[in-house]
Amino acid sequence: MVLAKDRRERCLKMRIAGLSEREIARRLGVSNTQITRMLRTSLDDLNKSEMNSAAHLRRLDLERCDEMITGLMPHRRDPRYVDSLLRILERRASYLGIDAPTKAEIVSKNIVEEDFPDLDALPDEDLDTIERLLDKARALKAAKMQGEHDAKT
Repeated sequence: MVLAKDRRERCLKMRIAGLSEREIARRLGVSNTQITRMLRTSLDDLNKSEMNSAAHLRRLDLERCDEMITGLMPHRRDPRYVDSLLRILERRASYLGIDAPTKAEIVSKNIVEEDFPDLDALPDEDLDTIERLLDKARALKAAKMQGEHDAKT
């Protein structure tokens, strides 16, 4: 069993190094069919190992998310914690793959000052949201300008 595993590892290393299956078979003194089987087994084992590692990491991250949610729940009525809670829940949903992709429609419109509500009448949460949107808009504009600059040079 150990000899077979060692032979499979050597076979895989030679294939990674660029040797053909025929050359590997010649060097190991086995048939091309055996080399094909050894490579398939090695790659299957490697895939299983990678999948197990990814599943383990996903499980740990989900547990961390759950711990953070539990820690935030006593503060759930405080608006400062709501954003954190929502971000954690979004991350958790992403790990679980339960968020479907969303299609966004971009509508271009000339915005005039009359389109805005009376800003003095808005609550602080809405003003904070507007401020975050403005920050994103500035970042997008800067990135667009940099892209146009890079295209010119």
